[in-house]
Amino acid sequence: MNLKYEITNIAHPQYPWLHRIRALRNIRDDVHAGDLGGFVESERNLSQEGSCWIYDNALAGENSRVTEQSTLHWASRTLGSSVISGDARLDRNAWVLDNAVVAAGTITNMVTILGDARILPGSGHSSPTLKNDAVIYGTVVGNVEISGFYELPPGEKLENHSRELLKIHADVFVGKMMEPREPRKPKDFILLTKQKKRSDRER
Repeated sequence: MNLKYEITNIAHPQYPWLHRIRALRNIRDDVHAGDLGGFVESERNLSQEGSCWIYDNALAGENSRVTEQSTLHWASRTLGSSVISGDARLDRNAWVLDNAVVAAGTITNMVTILGDARILPGSGHSSPTLKNDAVIYGTVVGNVEISGFYELPPGEKLENHSRELLKIHADVFVGKMMEPREPRKPKDFILLTKQKKRSDRER
C-alpha cells in the first residue's frame, strides 16, 4: 500500500497518547507531502486510503474511524467506535462519540453526535447541516438543517429528500447539558508510563 501519512512523535499537549500525523504525499488540494495534520491514537483512526484527513488540532481517538473523503477541522473530535465517512465534514468543536455514524453533511460549532445516531445523505446528493450546539441521538437524513439548542432523542428520525430545505431551530435548550468527553487513556500507555517512572527511579 502507498501510505499517505505517518504518525509523528509530536504528542498532543493534553493527551500525550495521541500524536500528530504528517502527509507522505499530496492528498488533497490543500494537503501536500510534508504537511502536518491533527492527532490520532493509531492508524486505525484514519484510513490510509481515500482523501480523508484530520486538520488543525482535531483528533480521532479510541476506536473511532475517519474514512473515504471525510475531514476533521479545527478542534473537532471523534471518539468511541464512531465512524466518519463519505464527504462528511466536522468543524469547530463538533464531537462524534459512542457508536454514531456520520456519512454525509457538515457538522459544526459545538454540535454533539452520540449514542447510535446516524447522519446520512439523502437522494439527489443532499446532505444534512447540523450547527450551533445541537445534540443528536437519532437519525438525520437528506436536506435537513438543524441549529441552536435542539436535541433529537434516540429512535427519532428527521428525513427530507425534497429540494426544499427542512430547517429546525431551537433558541432554548430543554435537554440535558452535555458534559465534556475526554479521550480515554489506553491501558498500555499507563503501563508504559509506570515502567518509565520505575526505570527513572532505578537510575
